[in-house]
Amino acid sequence: MSTYYGMEVFDFQRVGSREGSIRVYAGWKGKHTINPEVAKTVAWEEKRGLFKPKTWAEFRDRVNKNREKFIKFSHDAKRKGLRVVADSCPGRGTVLVNYYGIDKTLMPYIAQLPESEKVGKFLPGTHIPVVANDIILKEQPDYVVILAWHYADFIMKNWRAKGLKSKFVLPLPEFKIIPK
Repeated sequence: MSTYYGMEVFDFQRVGSREGSIRVYAGWKGKHTINPEVAKTVAWEEKRGLFKPKTWAEFRDRVNKNREKFIKFSHDAKRKGLRVVADSCPGRGTVLVNYYGIDKTLMPYIAQLPESEKVGKFLPGTHIPVVANDIILKEQPDYVVILAWHYADFIMKNWRAKGLKSKFVLPLPEFKIIPK
């Protein structure tokens, strides 16, 4: 296993609430006992091409295609006078909205659970206000973008049970519009 800056990975934990993420523990080479699972995980990553530039180039291309689809969708919706808002405001959603270049002219607000500390604030880098999510049910916008796409099934089911008629938009892992 390779080392960088005189350090090596000696352990990791899978973070279940973070959709496949792992927490990595690294330290000075030779100072820690290396968990045997580390080598197994590195072998798994190698088998899937995660150390090959081609794999990351393909990933970059997929990300850019999703971005292009979402931007086209957003501009087309605005041109047609359709209302596109977002639900949920996790950190990954903040990164996505900023990377996609979405601002309050395309997405007038992002709704969040009313008890969230984010309500009453703005999404960093965009000036999009974060509001209590009861507004979605009152307004029945044309589209609701699910920024917590890793919980999309749960979120959509709850909204439908409350009577939301909007179409849902999943920005990732593949851009998709879920009809009414």
